[in-house]
Amino acid sequence: MKITHLSNTFFFVEAGRTKICCDPWVGSGHHGGLHSFPEYRRTDLIDFVGPTDAVYISHIHSDHLDPRFLNDSGLARKEFIIRKFADRALFNRLAALGPARIIELEDFAAYKYGDIELTMIPQFQSNSSGLPDDVRYDMDTSMIFHADGITFFNQVDNPINLPNYRRIGAYIEDRYGRLTVACLMSGAASEYPECFLGIDRRAEQNRIIESSRRDLTARLEILRPKIYFPAGGFFFVPGKFWPLNEYIGQPSFDVLKSAVDASGLDVKAIWHYGARPMTLTKDGGFRIDDAPVVSPTSDSIRQSIENHRDDLYEHQAEPENPTDEALGRLFERAKTNWTARMSKANIGLTQEIRFLLYQDLRFDDDFKVSGSPLGEYRLPSKRSAEKGILTIHMDRSAFARCLMRKSNWNQVLSAPLCLFDRRPNVYYPTDKSSLNFLVSGER
Repeated sequence: MKITHLSNTFFFVEAGRTKICCDPWVGSGHHGGLHSFPEYRRTDLIDFVGPTDAVYISHIHSDHLDPRFLNDSGLARKEFIIRKFADRALFNRLAALGPARIIELEDFAAYKYGDIELTMIPQFQSNSSGLPDDVRYDMDTSMIFHADGITFFNQVDNPINLPNYRRIGAYIEDRYGRLTVACLMSGAASEYPECFLGIDRRAEQNRIIESSRRDLTARLEILRPKIYFPAGGFFFVPGKFWPLNEYIGQPSFDVLKSAVDASGLDVKAIWHYGARPMTLTKDGGFRIDDAPVVSPTSDSIRQSIENHRDDLYEHQAEPENPTDEALGRLFERAKTNWTARMSKANIGLTQEIRFLLYQDLRFDDDFKVSGSPLGEYRLPSKRSAEKGILTIHMDRSAFARCLMRKSNWNQVLSAPLCLFDRRPNVYYPTDKSSLNFLVSGER
């Protein structure tokens, strides 16, 4: 088996005559709030993925599903492999591209595709901390690849807790024996702590990194891979919020490797990145090519951040600026829809949510919001007096686009496109997940 890791969770997996491309994402994602890294020439990537037999898309987020690159590269006409979701959103998005076939896999059911056996792993919960989320937003997946006596587990950024790692580890052990290689995500693939006001970002960043060290060791103890390498969190923040890059809660490889080395586990931690193919053998041996199959145009993240400081977010490049009266009507219709969905599911907000809107949201050198808001909208909670308020600062155009479903709430909130002030600073997953229902029904 050969694995080529290009960026984020963009992989190329080869065994025998079969080639599967995973989550090909290039450039901008999350409505402009994230950018892939390292950077490559688009034409070089298109040439590289040409021999693909099938494309695995883990979930619908734009840093995993990139329709523009799929079309430009010709991958849109290949076969696609996805989970058989109850929600048909991912299937329908892909079907509109005109693929040769869409293969939907059941959970924990081995499927032979060419020379590679695949097993789809579902999303078990909305967050890896196991906090309750009444919305149960089912979206993410992971994948097990097996060929030539080699087993590769690709977590993607599926939030898996330890009990479900045990289930995955038992499945792999029973079916294939010891896991050969695990690609696991570490750190916060989210907006915390970099987008939060009123907290000690540096202290929270360090806490998340230290927690990631402990969590990685616990996961490796369960999975027992011969080889481990990290992925799933390699990106940067472009545009006006570029200073937030400094506070993203992602541990370096050196930090992760030190945790593995100190654990005493029989696991080899390696740095596998930047389009250099890794060839694996069934005894756990591997070789990583010295030369990349696609040469990065920038493998310095600081330089990439500098190059993209003036990028526009989607809501800036394609703004929606309804009148105050029209925006108020949009919000009331969206609030009616949100209330109906919440009532049907018999759930409610834990914290009151307050949106403060700006023409051009900015923060000063102390990471405090500069300027006064243009307007304010609220979603009530019967328990707000007890549990507090979540304030979301965002550009007015981004708010309007979300209400109109031209932008996706989940991606706008999880990319650095908003600033948050949570009093008290307690995370309630249901509150954030419920905002996916806050849409007006018109575009």
